[in-house]
Amino acid sequence: MIELSQIGERLLAAMINRSPAIQDFLAEQSPAIAESCGEIAAEPDARLQRCGKYGFDTAHQLDVALFLGKAKPCLGIEAKLGDEELLKTPFEKRFLKGCGASHGGMRISGSMISILEGKLPEDCDRANVIVERQGTSHKLLPTWFLVVRKRTLDAWLASGRPDFTRHCIVLTFETLASRYGDRDSFNALVHELIDGDYHREWVEPR
Repeated sequence: MIELSQIGERLLAAMINRSPAIQDFLAEQSPAIAESCGEIAAEPDARLQRCGKYGFDTAHQLDVALFLGKAKPCLGIEAKLGDEELLKTPFEKRFLKGCGASHGGMRISGSMISILEGKLPEDCDRANVIVERQGTSHKLLPTWFLVVRKRTLDAWLASGRPDFTRHCIVLTFETLASRYGDRDSFNALVHELIDGDYHREWVEPR
């Protein structure tokens, strides 16, 4: 059976786009979404373009970008849905080390989470990070969502959560899936991409 982490970005984007219940839930977490009047569109693998004088590598893509309207800002969503080590200390060492500059000081280097957390070079203002969509520039808002499995959040609650800024809103995949619908509706969505009983595999408690 294919792993959730292999299609997580596309699945999250499709769930958000098709579910008013999920959109309402996200709006409860962020005033910017609530103020968008429902004009939101989720797209997977949205590439960061620039931050002031700096560019980004092609690997710097948001797992999902939540666009709030034409020429309006967007929110970043990162998904950590696999079985990799996500305890506090290993997570911070891997994803929160901070960014540097490469290619003669012209490109940002570092993890997407460090970028979203604003751990950028001193002369790169987080408010100037730009995402391009269909020829239109969108500023990346400070607020961002980190989607993890419930077991990951439970481990953080028990042993310590990574040192995120106040801009990071942690959600569980299971919470979003429960708002999308029941097993049949969830599986029907996944079956558009692949085959299997993924509600039982990824959502239901064991």
